[in-house]
This record gives sequence, structure tokens and C-alpha cells, in this order.
Amino acid sequence: LAARSGEAANYLLVGSDSREGLDPADPDAGGFLRDTGCDCTDTIMVLGVDPPAKQAYILSFPRDLYIPISGTGETARINTAHAHGAQTLIDTIQDNFDIPIHHYVEIDFVGFEKLVDAVGGVPMWFDAPVRDRHTGLDIPQAECVVLDGEQARKFVRSRYLEYQDEDGDWRTDPTADLGRITRQQVFVRRAVAKAVSEGLSNPITLNELVSAGVANVSLDEHLDAGDLLSIG
Repeated sequence: LAARSGEAANYLLVGSDSREGLDPADPDAGGFLRDTGCDCTDTIMVLGVDPPAKQAYILSFPRDLYIPISGTGETARINTAHAHGAQTLIDTIQDNFDIPIHHYVEIDFVGFEKLVDAVGGVPMWFDAPVRDRHTGLDIPQAECVVLDGEQARKFVRSRYLEYQDEDGDWRTDPTADLGRITRQQVFVRRAVAKAVSEGLSNPITLNELVSAGVANVSLDEHLDAGDLLSIG
């Protein structure tokens, strides 16, 4: 279902758990318990863009949301729908939430890193030392850190986050995946702000950013660089 150029449209954004291209020594290369990926999409967002109003909205879906998976006759976690194909995930969103999906965008671990590096990293403020021994995230002190692609991937994937209290003890963040969703949305806002600061209004800079995006993400057949430039 494709929207006409210039009209409001919904983009289904998914992050796959493909480890292809990662450094074998990276903790994420094998995942928790050396998992190599299950063709799951733990990050599922719908981005609603309204060009005439110059507004955009993001809705995130928790990975463990248990719903009917369209076309399978099964009820399962929403993050398993992608294993049946992108269209199954699209249909599952549309059938269960009555949200029309006009475009589809998918990115894997390495593509995400390259996209972050294309904007020169994303600044994030940490009010305490944090770590996640499953993804390899390690911020040793409270400070503003410009996360490069690799650090950003470890941050947005973290759902076993720990933070250090004033006594030096490590505390576990109890919010798990819901906390991860919050951090991902904060990261998206910071990333957009960084892209704007890098010169989103400059056609040359914008073209470079979009080109980097198109080279590192999978787009549906109705979406191309020109569409992304017009959105920008």
C-alpha cells in the first residue's frame, strides 16, 4: 500500500537481528548465549509522517507483545512475524492495530552502525555510569558521550542495562524491553537533531545523508532516495 507523493504516510521501521558483517569478537556477534539470530525484529516502530503539517510521530511495539500472526493461524510474540516474511509483519500490524502501512524500511546491525557514523555520531547524556554485559555497552562515568555506530548499537539494543549508584554499587534497570523502547525513542530524537545540526537544510549535505541511508537499509520497491529527500 503506497501513499502518493507529498501525502501523509506510515513507514514500518524494523531492526533485524542479523549479525552479518559484525566483528566475530564483538559480544553482539553471537548474542546472548552465542545466539546467531532468529530472523526476529525486536525493534518495531511505525513512523507517521505528515508533510503538509510538517509533523512526524513514532509508535513502538514491545517485542513480547503476544498477538495473532496474520496468515499463520498462530498467536505468538510480534517479533516472530518477520520470520514468515516482511509482508506477514506488515499484515500483522495492519490487522491487529488497524494502522495502514504505506512503506517498509529494514536495517540490520551493521547498517545501523554505518547510518550513525554517517551523521558523525550521536551525542547522549548519561547521568551515571552504565553497562550491559550482554551487548558490551560500557559508559564508565557520568558524562555526555558522542556515540559512534558501534556504541550506539550496543546502547539501543540494551535490555539488561545496569547503572552505578552513588555508593558504587551496580543496580539493574527493572524496565527491560520497555526501558529499551524509551531509550530507542530518545536516541531517534537525538539522531534527528544531530542530522539537522549537520545541515539537513543544505541540499548537498542532505543528499549525502540520504545516500548513506539508502546504501545501508532495505527499502520497499515504492520508496527511493528521491522520496527520502522530499521527506527531509
